[in-house]
Amino acid sequence: MREAPGVLKHSGVFTPKEFMSWILLLPGIAALLAGLSLTTDKQVQLAESLHPPVGQFITIENTTLHYLVSGEGEDLILIHGSGSTLESFSGTWMDSLSQYFRVIIPDRPGHGYSDALHEQPGSPTRQAEMLDALFQELEVSEPIVVGMSWGASVAMAYTLDHQQDVHKLILLSPYLLPTERPEEIAFHLVNMGSITDLLLESLAMPVSGGFRHWLVKKNFYPEAVPSDYFDNDPILPQRPSEIRVNGFELQAINPELQMMSEKYASLDVPVTLLVGEQDQMVPPAPNRALAVKMGWDCTVYPGAGHAIHITRFDEIIKLLIEAKRENTTP
Repeated sequence: MREAPGVLKHSGVFTPKEFMSWILLLPGIAALLAGLSLTTDKQVQLAESLHPPVGQFITIENTTLHYLVSGEGEDLILIHGSGSTLESFSGTWMDSLSQYFRVIIPDRPGHGYSDALHEQPGSPTRQAEMLDALFQELEVSEPIVVGMSWGASVAMAYTLDHQQDVHKLILLSPYLLPTERPEEIAFHLVNMGSITDLLLESLAMPVSGGFRHWLVKKNFYPEAVPSDYFDNDPILPQRPSEIRVNGFELQAINPELQMMSEKYASLDVPVTLLVGEQDQMVPPAPNRALAVKMGWDCTVYPGAGHAIHITRFDEIIKLLIEAKRENTTP
């Protein structure tokens, strides 16, 4: 077969001159990566200075957990989603609900200022076990358990193992069934060992900002992102350590949800699902069908996307107050 005119064919063997050309590039590449790594370190320090710990710390099984407690009365547990921290609930949520409950908000393991788990860091079941140890230390009793998005899988795992203790389970835009997401591909880089470490430590903060803006817009779609959202958006989730944990979580979630879903029929706890009609992150139709099948309550917010904890704040706060034991006991 004749080669097309103008096409150069490489023998596959580098000449000494070509080899030296590549060698001469290495110092420049190393300098670039070192510069990006320094930039990442500075941005991590900035993120942590802008968003310092706001709660308390406890060490359980050599893992330090960060959590926030406020208010008195019946226990209400709020578990945040993926790519976020307890700051998702620590502001207006805490202010509104601590008048009625003792509100407990943990940073899930590997997020915010909580250490990642030493084994199975992305497992919702293992995270639920670790949070259970925290709740025991806090002497939690008959809580209402609320989980947002990926955090809903942790809330469900906890409730499945503590049905006799949980008063009610309320899940917002929940991951309850295996779901494929296109952006998962990027997070599979966490399995590349030292290459992963190099990429995260040098590129995580400079690159992830643009990706996060796209992801935030997808979370709010079809509604607009609030004008002041990025002014207050915690940038801690863009740190290399949290991106790594997000990757582990996305890898673990579908197999675990498959196993967990086989236990849903045995759940003897009142369950309420709250979903956005046009959620682009978690398809609402399977959750609605699951609620019908299991006899769970399900509220669908017309015109809402995934971020209903922000866009439907007033309605959800009202629902949580109405779920108090004193308001539901015959």
